[in-house]
Amino acid sequence: GDLGAQGQRVALRTQVSREALRRARWLLREPGSGTREEVSHALLGHLHYLEDSLDLGSSEAIKHSVAAGLGISCLSRWVVEEQLASGALVELRSSLPPLRRRFYMLRQRDKFLSPGFERFWEHCRAGVGAG
Repeated sequence: GDLGAQGQRVALRTQVSREALRRARWLLREPGSGTREEVSHALLGHLHYLEDSLDLGSSEAIKHSVAAGLGISCLSRWVVEEQLASGALVELRSSLPPLRRRFYMLRQRDKFLSPGFERFWEHCRAGVGAG
């Protein structure tokens, strides 16, 4: 079965097999992207290979291509939250473990921080551990 736009709606209600995931067209970030490395490592560790994949240069391009029925992908929930809420995209259920990615917040130690940056920094710190 095809896991295109309509197939995803069906797949939401049923478990998608690893074999179906192997056969699907995967839309992935370009080689060298940190996201590509994390997703490839996670997928290939469990699926061993992907029969078909297409490289795209941004998460925006990927989510719009998935919404158009060109394939499936693995993207951050934050990137697709609006499309999930509207139903333009759906989450596939599978036996693969959830993918977690660690990010680090870094800043220059003695640099002056504007009030706007301080609010941004505290907003980011408040979100740590929330997801």
